[in-house]
Amino acid sequence: MDKHNKNAYGIVWCGVLFMAFVNAPLFSCAGIFVIPVSTDLGISRTLFSLNSTVSNIGGFIAALGLGSILNRFGMRKVLLGFSFIDAAAYLGFSLTNSIWQQLPMSFLLGACTVMLGMVPIASLINSRCPPSHRGRALGIALAGTGIGTFILGPLLTWVNNTRSWRTSYQILAILVFFTLIPSVWFFTRDNNQTPPRDRNSLEGSHRKSPQQSSSSGIRNLFLLCLLIRILAHGTATMFTATAFSHICDTGYASSFASAMVSVTSVSIIVGKLLLGEACDKYGVKGVAMVCTTSYIAAAALICFLPAGNILPVLSSVFGGFGVCTCTLVLTIREQELLGPDGYAKLGGFLQTGMYIGSGIAPVLASSVYDHVGNYIPAWLSSIAASVGLIFLILFSYHCPNKKTL
Repeated sequence: MDKHNKNAYGIVWCGVLFMAFVNAPLFSCAGIFVIPVSTDLGISRTLFSLNSTVSNIGGFIAALGLGSILNRFGMRKVLLGFSFIDAAAYLGFSLTNSIWQQLPMSFLLGACTVMLGMVPIASLINSRCPPSHRGRALGIALAGTGIGTFILGPLLTWVNNTRSWRTSYQILAILVFFTLIPSVWFFTRDNNQTPPRDRNSLEGSHRKSPQQSSSSGIRNLFLLCLLIRILAHGTATMFTATAFSHICDTGYASSFASAMVSVTSVSIIVGKLLLGEACDKYGVKGVAMVCTTSYIAAAALICFLPAGNILPVLSSVFGGFGVCTCTLVLTIREQELLGPDGYAKLGGFLQTGMYIGSGIAPVLASSVYDHVGNYIPAWLSSIAASVGLIFLILFSYHCPNKKTL
């Protein structure tokens, strides 16, 4: 990569930091703060969960405005600005004394997960890395979420127990301020403060296809990508949000179920690293089929619990690879369909599919459980959705021309 751009590795490093210190604390490590914060402030856990709801609202609104903000201010200014906002929000959260003071901080943190998330990372990698290395680079960057979880999870738990939750948020602010901000400043300084889509001579950019040259064609491709993303995030959330409870409900100890969650996390990290490389060598189509088939296998296996310890282990491994569909695989495929310019412009809107799919899946699973007393019908519906996802991905490779798509 460095023979094409000396800062390519630096951009990947920034991506790892974005996912580790911006996304992981809000998504993967959020549960660490439930008990200490709610106990200290004397509020219910249900009331504390408003932070998660508000952060999702912040992310959704930020996704709608991402393209316009990048177009107006440029990539470098946006990344630096929201890195400062993220550090300030962590620090502000540590100084709060009520849930109502925390909600504005949660809104800002949710917005930062989009402004410093997959779309900017993918756009930077697309502009800096040669085509033969983009899958690997994106896989490494997106693996930062899992890496951050493994580092911050034990660290923040220890700090909560020995110091306070306020100190944990201050540590997060320090990490962002002294690692993320300097990295963004140094490694994006030759980006000319111009969003990747405005640079027509990007190295490795694909030649415009007829589909990319038509506004109606782009619109229909966008709708197809949005539907695919809703299904992918819905099935992924079904697994990550329900597997622990389902394993416990079928007779396994909670400690074993927790271990299976860790197995899934490791599988996701390994999957992103291996599948990114596979996308470069074998193409996205085959990798997408492997990921979605892995998810179907995971959902099918979990339906037969309890049946020894091997099935939940296999289900957790397959589920981790299946979850990679909605992050690594779809990000690469969307860039192929929309082109670098189209993805930079519409990628933020596509992120709304994450919130739609992730919002529907838990509600569906909970409703099913309340009616029948188990999650089996929900798992079967996720298998059906995965089959539909396979057909939509395959259809994206046989799209009619711009006039009839």
